Amino acid sequence: MSQIKTVWVEHDSEGGTPSFSIHPSGEEDAEQDALFVTNDPAAFDGFFTCGGGAAVDIFELCRLLGLARVDQKFDQLLPGDVTAEQGFRQLWIRLDSRFAALPLWVFELVQSIYAGLGEIAMSRFFKYCAERARADGTADTEVWSGCFKIRNGYQQKVHPPRHDECEALEIDQLAAYLETGGTYQQRVAGYEERPGQVSMLRQVAEAFNRRSHLVIEAGTGVGKSIAYLLPAAAWARLNGSPVIISTNTRNLQSQLIDKELPLIKEIVDSISAGDRRPLRATLLKGRNNYLCLRQLGTLIDFSMFELERPEMRHLITALFWALRTDDGDLDNFAGSGHADSAFLSHLYSSGEECGGRGCRYYKRCFMQQARQRAMSSDIIVVNHALVFAEASSGGNILPPCGQIIFDEAHNLEESATRHLCVELSLFRLMAALKRVTRGRAGHRGGVIEVLGRHIENGALTRDKEVRHNLTEKIAAVRMLVEQIRRSALRFFEIGAVLLENCDGATRMRSIVDLDKEVQSTNAFGANTPLHRFKRQIFKNGAFVSCPASHDEELLRYSKDALKQQLAETATHLQEMAIKLRQAMEGELAMYGDQAQGLESCAVRLREFAADLDFVTAATETEYVFWVEPAGRDRRRVSMFGAPLSIAGTLNETLYKTRDTCVFCSATLRVSGSFAYINRRLGFDLIESERFMEKVAPSPFDYIRQCVVYAPQFMPEPTGTGSLSCYIDTLSSMMLDLFVATGGRALALFTSYDMMNRVAGLIEEPLREQGITLLVHGKSGTRDQLTRIFRAGERCALLGTHSFWEGVDVIGEALSCVVVARLPFAAVGDPIVEARCEQIQIAGGNAFREFSLPQAVIRFRQGFGRLIRTGNDRGVVVVADPRIVTKRYGSSFVKSLPCPVLKVRSPEELMCKAGDFFAGSTSTMWKKAEL
Repeated sequence: MSQIKTVWVEHDSEGGTPSFSIHPSGEEDAEQDALFVTNDPAAFDGFFTCGGGAAVDIFELCRLLGLARVDQKFDQLLPGDVTAEQGFRQLWIRLDSRFAALPLWVFELVQSIYAGLGEIAMSRFFKYCAERARADGTADTEVWSGCFKIRNGYQQKVHPPRHDECEALEIDQLAAYLETGGTYQQRVAGYEERPGQVSMLRQVAEAFNRRSHLVIEAGTGVGKSIAYLLPAAAWARLNGSPVIISTNTRNLQSQLIDKELPLIKEIVDSISAGDRRPLRATLLKGRNNYLCLRQLGTLIDFSMFELERPEMRHLITALFWALRTDDGDLDNFAGSGHADSAFLSHLYSSGEECGGRGCRYYKRCFMQQARQRAMSSDIIVVNHALVFAEASSGGNILPPCGQIIFDEAHNLEESATRHLCVELSLFRLMAALKRVTRGRAGHRGGVIEVLGRHIENGALTRDKEVRHNLTEKIAAVRMLVEQIRRSALRFFEIGAVLLENCDGATRMRSIVDLDKEVQSTNAFGANTPLHRFKRQIFKNGAFVSCPASHDEELLRYSKDALKQQLAETATHLQEMAIKLRQAMEGELAMYGDQAQGLESCAVRLREFAADLDFVTAATETEYVFWVEPAGRDRRRVSMFGAPLSIAGTLNETLYKTRDTCVFCSATLRVSGSFAYINRRLGFDLIESERFMEKVAPSPFDYIRQCVVYAPQFMPEPTGTGSLSCYIDTLSSMMLDLFVATGGRALALFTSYDMMNRVAGLIEEPLREQGITLLVHGKSGTRDQLTRIFRAGERCALLGTHSFWEGVDVIGEALSCVVVARLPFAAVGDPIVEARCEQIQIAGGNAFREFSLPQAVIRFRQGFGRLIRTGNDRGVVVVADPRIVTKRYGSSFVKSLPCPVLKVRSPEELMCKAGDFFAGSTSTMWKKAEL
């Protein structure tokens, strides 16, 4: 068996020959064949003259076992109370013990993968682990799935009681827990009563008692999560009726589960200790957030066919993660920077792919375990998308309940629209086809290829006729898939003509000619009479005829051919699944996985065929349809359809079916009114006696804590010519500010183009001042950049859309926010255009009723990044002069909790900002050289 030695490599400050501390020490000749675990594999280049030894990076082993993130540095893993060399040895002992506890099958599989990748050192390491397991007698004989626990025992809730059967909450008693001297103050050090928080708690409790719907704006610092969690938990405990909390971001979900709910549980459990069981809370996500063991099994058995070479490394990491995860939450896997979305698609199953109780991994299934926990919980934390998926599926995902609380409710319309949007893209279709078959010759993957290998091995069925029939259909499906690929390319290339002389996404619609009919083949092979229609595209503010080069008949013919091929393929797949299930009756039930896979692929192809009709017809008046380039390739397009309004859908699926829906956010009003959000979310459709509007004011002293400046010297950021001037002036101003603040600044942009142009102008000058510029999309992911920025180093961060909200940086780490441009929706956004047009047709003013309110809410979110606690101080610079030069600017000004001060020159801005910081205990500001 191989021998493992650890080697600590130390480099001197002069850059001379490194020193090696080897343990256990031995003869140099023996070391030529040894396997080393080291902190610096590169130091061994040229050492193994005989070619027998190898050096393994200990950091890579730490990453595999989840002890290190990919963005960490090695020295961050070492304990601080010992020398680096001692810490290295302790780290190896910890690693070695963890590897020793792993099953044999993972060593054998990983060793073979590394060998196939040509990574000899890692292959040798896992060969050593496998040999040790066999030599120690600890080698397991259990199949891989036995490593995943069977978890039962969750008590499922019966249907919750009707509202008239429920016991009302004692509102004064609940409020007392948050008031001075109350339970919350006793358990949270430094907690002070917040009137807005107590007021919000009372309003939420009253909505529960009255069976009313509530919209409430809770200013930053109110502590809204505690204000709604306490009455929600009390209601659930008191009445045995679960409450769902829905958020828009994962960050808030984590905060609720890890920070807020444990404290709420402690308080609620103490209210009636011994009378009832403890409060139960759980996080539930959508199906594609959980590891599917059936999918994992396919990769274990057929990874060489299912994955591309770069993905094999992701598989290795996924295997080790799967062995240590308790919940199978793929966000935890992907959040560590271990994989991309393309690889993650191999690890989860879609709804049509899931075999449910018929799956042989059902009792070990992570998703089913999550749902069982939710069914037995009092508080279930979910995201908005899952709520809409529940509504569209008819209610088989979430436990039955009468109360839902939507936090971050200002995002609800966007989230619902995204969920209800219909997409026709080459990417979507190719992803579905890859589930069926992919690759060539000896490297084929997909459900029919897995089935084909079983048939070739003779393990599937002894019935020769069935085997022959399945083999023929596999060949037929392969041929059809190739035809579909060619037809799809052709269809999306023909559609590209619609974008001739257009810059980007372009709306389309069809005008139906009732006097003419054509025959069209539907997705199920039948001929259906359809009216002929004329397609139009939106250009220069109006719908016009398509370009002369566009051939509508050719597009329709191409669509029908594609639909026909999709229907034939789906039929073959369905028939194969039926044959397979019939063959299983007297033989092995394990092939139900293959049958389920075939059926799921058939469903996907049929859904795409149906969407082809809906989107290309573009006749549904309550939808907006558009076409846009497929990424950077303008030779092909993608097509979409999205609802113009979600108000009616929310009314039917939420307001009429739930006893209480609470909608809360720090930004719901515009100019002090809920009118905008009421129209967009359909609150005006609710009976007045069942609807409440409330405001819980922020406890922060904004007048003292921050100041907002509007530089009048900035040019307007509109028009091609003035934009370059604007960017130059903006860059100069930001450079002066960021140098003066020593970084600690966040700049919010509405476009990547402007952000990148500014970054190009200020990055090097900032570097010369010892300030690191972090650029969204270039310097790392949103979470990585936020983590670096929070560390309080000399950093300035430039961010786009996702940085306008959900970024919490406390203290001097963030002391300056620059709003580069008022956040109006991008010109040419098809959904925005269509919704504005709908308002205009109805006789309204689209700018005042939609565009402006939407921008104000976004603006308020951006402003809210600065002050997160009562001790925070800082400045906000609104670089867009339209806030003071345009009449509509007053809507933005009125939306802020402090006045906007005009400054006439860069010198005046720097002087006043310096005076503001001089009035605090901060030492961060230094005079910039102007």
